[in-house]
Amino acid sequence: MGYLEDFCPPEIDGKQIYRQRIASALDEAKGKKGHWVYVSAPGGFGKTVAVSQWLKPQKNKLAWLNISERDNDEGTFVRRFLGALSFAQKANRKLQREVKRTSPPFVEHLFRSINLMLDNDKQYVIVLDDFHCINNSKILDIFPILIKTLPKQVTICFIGRSIPNDVFVDSIFKNNITLISSKDLAFDSFELESILKQNRSQQDVEDIISRTGGWPIAVRALTMKSSELPDLRNSSIQEDLLFRYLDLHVWQRWDGKSQEFFMDLSLVQELDEDICRAITGIENSFDLLRDFYAKGNFMNSIGKGKYRLHDLFRDFLMEKLNATKTEEEIKELNKRIGDFFYEQGDYCSAVSFYVRCQDLQGISDCSASFTQYDPSLSIEARVEFFKKNIMDNGHLPVEKNPHLCAQCAFIHYMEGNARNFITSIEKLYDYLKTINDPKLKALIYVLRCLDFRIHLTDYAQELTETKANHLPEKGKIRTGTFTAAMPILHRSLRERSELALEPENLSQNVEKLFAGLSPIFGYEHEAMLHCQMAGILYEQDRLTEAYKFALESHRSAINGGSRPELSFCSRMILIAILKAMERGNEAEILGSEVGKWIEDENLLFLIPNFRAWRFRERMEKGEIEAGKEWLKSYSVPLMGNLPLYKMYQHFTTLRALIATGSNALGVMFGERILQLARDFHRPSDVIESSILLSVANWNIGDRERSLQYLEEALEEGCKYGYITLFTEEREWLRSIVEAYLKGAKQDGRELSHYSMKIIVSIIERSNAGEERRPLPEVSLTDRENLTLKLISQNLSYRMIAQELGISHSTAKYHVLKLYRSLGVSSGPEALVKAKQMGYI
Repeated sequence: MGYLEDFCPPEIDGKQIYRQRIASALDEAKGKKGHWVYVSAPGGFGKTVAVSQWLKPQKNKLAWLNISERDNDEGTFVRRFLGALSFAQKANRKLQREVKRTSPPFVEHLFRSINLMLDNDKQYVIVLDDFHCINNSKILDIFPILIKTLPKQVTICFIGRSIPNDVFVDSIFKNNITLISSKDLAFDSFELESILKQNRSQQDVEDIISRTGGWPIAVRALTMKSSELPDLRNSSIQEDLLFRYLDLHVWQRWDGKSQEFFMDLSLVQELDEDICRAITGIENSFDLLRDFYAKGNFMNSIGKGKYRLHDLFRDFLMEKLNATKTEEEIKELNKRIGDFFYEQGDYCSAVSFYVRCQDLQGISDCSASFTQYDPSLSIEARVEFFKKNIMDNGHLPVEKNPHLCAQCAFIHYMEGNARNFITSIEKLYDYLKTINDPKLKALIYVLRCLDFRIHLTDYAQELTETKANHLPEKGKIRTGTFTAAMPILHRSLRERSELALEPENLSQNVEKLFAGLSPIFGYEHEAMLHCQMAGILYEQDRLTEAYKFALESHRSAINGGSRPELSFCSRMILIAILKAMERGNEAEILGSEVGKWIEDENLLFLIPNFRAWRFRERMEKGEIEAGKEWLKSYSVPLMGNLPLYKMYQHFTTLRALIATGSNALGVMFGERILQLARDFHRPSDVIESSILLSVANWNIGDRERSLQYLEEALEEGCKYGYITLFTEEREWLRSIVEAYLKGAKQDGRELSHYSMKIIVSIIERSNAGEERRPLPEVSLTDRENLTLKLISQNLSYRMIAQELGISHSTAKYHVLKLYRSLGVSSGPEALVKAKQMGYI
């Protein structure tokens, strides 16, 4: 099994003197099992060299992880750290698989994966170089826990320029981490003598120590042969001292060609043959680089033909670059490097160089390439890429560039910021009037689908009329995602309940929409159409029809080779329908198959929502511990931002709060979900959040608020004829709906009839698992059938009396007599029994 990257330590040439003192300190720390090391010193103290020398004899059971700013992304760091552990413990196949399956919540995944490490008596070393780049508190907070949980045979060695973060102070104080500082790394007189002998220098040891304080890189510069040296006896050891040395002993000895060569290369951290040639245009550029390395001049080999200039030497060269070349020349150089990384498919690196030279087209191209469909790329990674490289960059004129504006609109939508989404999309509509780029026009029309202010049937009509002018041929657009890996298609990125407002035209409206969308979805259009139909029919409790469409969607997705996120939706709606049809065993088998499919195909981006579904299933079975586990390990922060693309997970969090008795928190969190649903005009989410808010308020004793939320859910559900959202919560909802119906009889609210349909469905679903008793042999009279109809409207005795033209007492007598005949004690139970007997 291959590794995601190479974790070999840097190659150290034999010209470097061996730092025996440092190696002994590292050996001592490694000998104390479970003990860690932190090598902390400013640049130029030979930290990397000393640790590399120490590790060289070990050869295996080690991993070297070069940290960069990019590792402040939680997912990136966890994946790379697990990769390093796996690289060190090469025989551990299970751990190797977990590296590729890294997915949110990342910290929980890290600690679960660590439990897979092989238990043996071998010792392993993991080096985290340039650890000073890490400033994400979530990542830093991992290590105080990790030092207690990581197997004792693993030694972690941190290398950084800054002093250890506060999270390490306790372990250092308790002597669980050995600290090696700049004082330890400075050359002593014995080491200096070895260096002077090696360089055949006649300089005085004490004089060098006086001038440099033993600072390794300054010593190296000072001992280089020269006829003139400035008198630095009274100077402090700072970077400007080194730069003066480098200017005299390196820079001034190069010809103009060499100076330009190394200035150009200074913009890139890691150098290899391809990038050297791309930057400089010199065919033998890599030979020049290797020759420089062979002379032992301020550069390390990091393996596989790659080299890295010392950071301070790079700083020196970049200073020369800025002083020598014009701003336009430097911009052109950054663009050349950006183009190289773009061609290599490294869009993160490319965009960083495009940003430096303000190349908006390059940034746009990177953004477009990054949004191409890639099943290995998580939604979090896409969002983080755009936020970090584009939205959070105050120097980019995003509003003036339609490509960037389009990407920002999408991110605002995903992040749950409706106001900013509307602002961005309105700017795009203005651009649409003037731009000629067909790809950009197509992108804007795709994004228009997310504009919740536009009715979907109007959008479909617009697409039908304009696709000849604005959209490419079928299947030519491949969006990065159209569901955000959400499990229910009609409730994914764009809520589609409005298609159900006209039940008699449901099929035509759905077909019309997807006919307009066919240029975007191509051959997947048919599977999506069937999946959409299945979802809405399921919500309306038209299960037999829904089942047929779900099967068709599943077949189309499988046979047509649809992308995994559509296949996921097809499978999940089929599972939901099977459960509603009381075919739980089949639903459970299919659910297990979905889990295995996700694991076998390594579909990491589907895991968060599938996990949320799994936990919901467990909570429905009464597992309170499942709710506690979800809140501890997987919930978003209750007071943090609520991303729209995590809506399905938000509902699992809300259910977990209610299931574990945290109803007050449930009210607070549920109100935030409800507001998000309202902001984005998502009727199904409004209904579900209102239902759960009704339950949470009922549980804390706020009966009035509970009934208000239930009424809001009923009003919204009545518009679309939705039933299933209520019956899914039947265990929590039955007593609340019954209380609501009693109040509805007294004030004659219009929702009474719909509410009776809801309570009848709840009772039917609640009784579904019970053994059916023989139905009474009763023949209902016309008067009793009419009474049943009036009961279904939730009318009071007084209202029934008015409808039948009889007295109040007579109406009451007829109703109670009907109850006795059917063997029930309430109106809803009478309706259920009459339905079973075929009278309704």
